[in-house]
Amino acid sequence: MKIKKKKWITYTLGIGLVPFILRLLLFLASGNKPIAAFSISDLTFFGLILCVSIINESELVDDNSDNWKTYINGATIFLLILFSALCALALIKEIDMELFNQNILIIASGVLCLPAIGLSLFIYNKIE
Repeated sequence: MKIKKKKWITYTLGIGLVPFILRLLLFLASGNKPIAAFSISDLTFFGLILCVSIINESELVDDNSDNWKTYINGATIFLLILFSALCALALIKEIDMELFNQNILIIASGVLCLPAIGLSLFIYNKIE
């Protein structure tokens, strides 16, 4: 594995997983305290980090054909908008706990992470 790919994995996935790891540690250390193992904000921030990484790395990939970059960036910007909307819903939910079903928002965040991971893998394979 080339050094550039190792850096990408470390910086993107490592930083993206920090909220999950911290929440898991808090969950394990909390004992009887009501700390959720998963959170909407953890998933949305993971997705946002992936999207920003996709845009950044796609611009750095040296390729003669720029058509794929346009499609990837367009799809990523669309995902950024959706993740931002979910982040706003998560913040609104903190004000009014009954306004949205938390399980549906967690599922929606998880489902949105799938195409972000797919695009990230595509970019990962383009990195030399």
